[in-house]
Amino acid sequence: MLGGIVGIAGGIILGPLFLQMGMLPVVVAATNQYLALISSTSVTSQFIYMGILNYQYALIGGIFTFTGSYLGLTQVNRIVKITGKQSIIVFTLALVLGISFIALPLKYLIQ
Repeated sequence: MLGGIVGIAGGIILGPLFLQMGMLPVVVAATNQYLALISSTSVTSQFIYMGILNYQYALIGGIFTFTGSYLGLTQVNRIVKITGKQSIIVFTLALVLGISFIALPLKYLIQ
């Protein structure tokens, strides 16, 4: 609920919570992707309704997002298949969250 109230897609709050509850990393990653999809769809719908969506920017962003997601998913699946461990998903989530927690305060200190 907090993620929805403050506009966070759920990965920052629910990802670590689900891992702490003992959910499989694959299920956590899939749930976070689903939450991001719902959040992005909602925001895109609002932008279309208000008439402020830049379609060229959305198309370019969509192409890069699709390509990056496909390549990332392919590589993670390959690594999990080779090693037999799903810990790469947990380490990736921890790395992204760590970078986010460091970068956000730095952004405001620089301004």
